Amino acid sequence: MRVKILATEATVKTVSVTIQSLTVSGKQMTLAVFRQLPKAEIFDENVDIVGTPWGTVAYHIKDEGPRWIVVEKDGLLYRCVFPNSVFCGYESGQLNKTVELYKSCSYHPPSYYPPFNEKQQYIKGKFAGMCICTSEEYKELETKAKQDHAEKERKARQDHEDRLKGYLEKINECRFNLQACERIKKKVENHIRILNSLDQLFIAV
Repeated sequence: MRVKILATEATVKTVSVTIQSLTVSGKQMTLAVFRQLPKAEIFDENVDIVGTPWGTVAYHIKDEGPRWIVVEKDGLLYRCVFPNSVFCGYESGQLNKTVELYKSCSYHPPSYYPPFNEKQQYIKGKFAGMCICTSEEYKELETKAKQDHAEKERKARQDHEDRLKGYLEKINECRFNLQACERIKKKVENHIRILNSLDQLFIAV
């Protein structure tokens, strides 16, 4: 069961010069109550800190986390797992692999085949295999075969250019995402430095 604690009910009291305790309605918060605080993500979709951090709590909760941040958001208190790092889905390996694919992408022209195979091609108008044709007929067939080959070659070059274009687009996308990841990592690192500077809050056992 989750409990909602209003920020107006909670206060941070200085017990000594270096120790601060988290209290609710004048009483120090217990571990049982802390566990009932609703969980929230410490960063929003823009990788900004959510709400107003009050301090950190060192309390290991199995399968959840060993360190927490108490955050005030919309007048309520939440517990957020302390971030250690940020995972970015794009790594330099993806860029390097795409660059290698681009470099290895070579053009392979299609083979040209005459109208008939070696046994069936025109031989001075005489019967050859299953084909009997005149010299003019053969020239027409040969012209058609060359036109078909030219079209196949055009398509093969276009396919090759399209593959190169696709690799270049992927390379640019990877570079953009890597740069975005670097910005996010730097932003998170700065947030973590700020969160590490927060006071540790003590709660009752």
